[in-house]
Amino acid sequence: MEAASNIGLKSVKSEYVLIHDDDDSLQPEFLEKTVGFLDTNPRYKGVATGVMEIFEKIESNEAITIRSNHYKKSFKTITLAEISIVNQMPPISVLYKREVHNVVGYYNENLPVLGDWDFYLRFLKLYDIYKLNEVLANYHKRENTNDQYGNTVISGLDNHRIYDSLLRNEWLRQDLAEGKLGLGL
Repeated sequence: MEAASNIGLKSVKSEYVLIHDDDDSLQPEFLEKTVGFLDTNPRYKGVATGVMEIFEKIESNEAITIRSNHYKKSFKTITLAEISIVNQMPPISVLYKREVHNVVGYYNENLPVLGDWDFYLRFLKLYDIYKLNEVLANYHKRENTNDQYGNTVISGLDNHRIYDSLLRNEWLRQDLAEGKLGLGL
């Protein structure tokens, strides 16, 4: 995801960025509301929306919804402190200004997973992301599949756990080397 996203980001010119995974979806008014918000609130460099988490199974190459729920509904604001504990923003729910990449860089291509989390942490060190508490994005998860239809957050959960610990250790070592407390804590 990280390398593909970077290729796309460097290939086109746009004012805004939305990373749209192939298995996720948006409500029709997503862009109208998120772009409208950023256009009228220059203090923010990004905006995240509420998310519907949709669990699916694949039958005859078709996605069948099993159940759905409001994803991480308790998060009403986006803070660096909370994001450092758990990423509550799937990429499909975040629109941000492209100019952010000029300062915080692009997605870390050395990460096979969690590249969005790493990017959001670097983003939030310098800029704010507003939370629109309206469900405008759909985060689709495929259960019980390890084939081409699987999601990394389910079929690749072990990889997520490994890279979560590697990133946290890296940040803590950096904090210790700099003699300060920060994301590693």
